Amino acid sequence: MKNTIFMLAFLCTGLCASASVKATAAKPTVGSLITQFTSSLSPDAFNDAWKNGGKKEFTKKTKNNENMPVVGDALSAMVSDYMVDGAFNAGWQKVKTRWIKDAAAANTVKTVSASLLDLQRYVNPSMFTAKWAKIQPMWESGLKALAA
Repeated sequence: MKNTIFMLAFLCTGLCASASVKATAAKPTVGSLITQFTSSLSPDAFNDAWKNGGKKEFTKKTKNNENMPVVGDALSAMVSDYMVDGAFNAGWQKVKTRWIKDAAAANTVKTVSASLLDLQRYVNPSMFTAKWAKIQPMWESGLKALAA
């Protein structure tokens, strides 16, 4: 009986540890969510400079980077330097300057996540690829969890 209880406790501990590792591995990062976002945008949302090195430079600054001031600045630069005005809906012009300034000043996971959520609201829906509709709810949940 003692051995059975010990074995059950041992198995439960192993299963719980395994579940914990899987949950941790599945936790999104700001960089992975930015990649999902930019990968879901049509090439028409960007100017030629994006294709000719801008995307590579942007990805280098955002992927697996935990330095949020660098990530916020890269996000701001992506919008101001690489995205075309036609990628945004009409309300964007009223907030563009403020958004670029705020994104550049974002220095925490919370502020970078909030900037990205705000940006997504202003992108013209026609600029997203078909896969965006499938990932958007999980993407938003991930950003909101990081921003909390």
